[in-house]
Amino acid sequence: MSNKPVAAFILGLIAGIFGILSGIGTLIASVFSVKVPVPIAGFLGTLLIILGLWWLIAGIIIIVGSIWINSGVPSSVRKGGIVVLIFSILSLPNWLTFILGLIGGILALVWKPPIQQTQPPPPPSGGEQVI
Repeated sequence: MSNKPVAAFILGLIAGIFGILSGIGTLIASVFSVKVPVPIAGFLGTLLIILGLWWLIAGIIIIVGSIWINSGVPSSVRKGGIVVLIFSILSLPNWLTFILGLIGGILALVWKPPIQQTQPPPPPSGGEQVI
C-alpha cells in the first residue's frame, strides 16, 4: 500500500482538467451561439456562459481537492476526497468530469494510511542481567 492515494489524485486531477477544458469549450461555443439569428440564441448564449463558467470554477476546485488528496495527510485526503466528490456531482452534465471525479473521490475516502510499525526496544547489552 502506498503512502499516498495516487490513483485518487490522478483521477481527480484528470477530472479537473476535463472540467476546465469543458468550461473553456462551452464559453467559446457561447460566443458563436450569440451570432445565430434565431430568437432563442440570446437565451442559449446566456445559458452556455453560465454553464461554461460553472464548469471552469468546478474544475479548478476539483484540482485543488486533488492536491489535498496528494498531500498524504489523512485529514487532508478526506477533505480533498469530499471536495472532489461534491464538485464532480455538481458538474453532472459534464459526464467525463462526473465519472472520473466520482471514482477519484470515492478512492480518496476509502484510502487507509499505512500502519507504521514501531520497533521493539533493543535487548539489554551483555553486561546487565535481566531477571
